[in-house]
Amino acid sequence: FGLEAVRLDDQAPQPFDGEVWDLAIDDSGEMLAAGVDENRNIGVLWYTTGDPTQASSWTYVDTEITDPPTRFYGACRQGDLMVAVGDYSQRNEALLMWSQDGGTSWDITAPPANDRGPAAALSRCQIVEGRVVVTGADGFLGVLRAD
Repeated sequence: FGLEAVRLDDQAPQPFDGEVWDLAIDDSGEMLAAGVDENRNIGVLWYTTGDPTQASSWTYVDTEITDPPTRFYGACRQGDLMVAVGDYSQRNEALLMWSQDGGTSWDITAPPANDRGPAAALSRCQIVEGRVVVTGADGFLGVLRAD
């Protein structure tokens, strides 16, 4: 039983100092990793488009377009549908980023606010029969349909 390291930080466009907190693997073996770049205080993702043991098969995506600091705690993937969940960390507000086209384009959203205000940090997600199930702080459970 051997361990082979793949340096995901080599795929980042800038020097990377951070952590990868979750890894999602779909039925075909495609992967999505989620975490944070501590240097820039932004949530980061990597997804595979080939052999995951080759660094060149991983593509880097970040949340630089949003209001930092951000973090991703959870990831889920089913084919071209990829979802990452986390927060705007200093505000403790939910962050959800997803792609329905295999990573070509990404959208950012959050659950709607309720009478207590914006949803807090999201921590995990799973994709079941085309629906994305999301959990988070304060007992949050949400279901999104990927239509």
